[in-house]
Amino acid sequence: MHPGADDNASGVAVLLEMARVLAATPRPRSILFAAFTGEETGRLGSRHFVEQAAAGSQAFAMINLDTVGRMGENPLTVFASGSAEEWQHILRGAGYMSGVTVRTVADDFGSSDQTSFIEAGVPAVQLFGGAHADMHRPSDTPDKIDADGLVKVANVLYEALTYLAGRTEPLSTTLSGGAVAGQSAAKRRVSFGTLPDFAFEGQGVRLDGVGSGSPAARAGLQAGDVIVAVNGAPVTSLSNYAAALRALAPGDRIAVRYLRAGSEHTVTTRVEQR
Repeated sequence: MHPGADDNASGVAVLLEMARVLAATPRPRSILFAAFTGEETGRLGSRHFVEQAAAGSQAFAMINLDTVGRMGENPLTVFASGSAEEWQHILRGAGYMSGVTVRTVADDFGSSDQTSFIEAGVPAVQLFGGAHADMHRPSDTPDKIDADGLVKVANVLYEALTYLAGRTEPLSTTLSGGAVAGQSAAKRRVSFGTLPDFAFEGQGVRLDGVGSGSPAARAGLQAGDVIVAVNGAPVTSLSNYAAALRALAPGDRIAVRYLRAGSEHTVTTRVEQR
């Protein structure tokens, strides 16, 4: 059994609490609360919603809560903040008002249901508490949830939604052709098992850890390693690392060049079905 306590019962818990709180006070804009299924199988639920429901394609903005239950001392990470010029100011301002450190990441890595809205031209972001080795495993259990962290996420979300629901003009979208500039809408089909350090600002992708029993773990990768190339192509950021993984099919060979303690190494393994 995969309990999915963090991914993504944590997001559903914050969604339900926010709906309860905000329902008590009418707002100039409507706030629609929706929970989607099938994210790991190609975002089936959110894509269907955007394609079939008028509210999906006509949305003013979208905030996705996915994996917010294990913040600990991490900042609250916001993916796809580059989908509108105002996002980083809105979310950082919400963090300031609620006393929570918020880190915005401009790129969208196609990691969750916000991507379905971005593909439809709707500015959208994902709130994310942090990666860990229990993701997509039976060990993602309720006893590991950071309840205080959930309150922090809810406070940030409250401030952001209060602002958005009172804003009359649209957000200044940066989307071009239904995607964040430079991002691919391609679906990722494979799992490699790396947990990126989202606070790393250098060249390459530094690892916060690797999933137990994953291809990355079997290849000997570990926390602190900095991936600089995949299959001969340079990796300079999380964005092109994600693109390199999206290009692979289950069972494909992957050669990873990485730095550890100043020395360069290369390992080869095969990726698995996501």
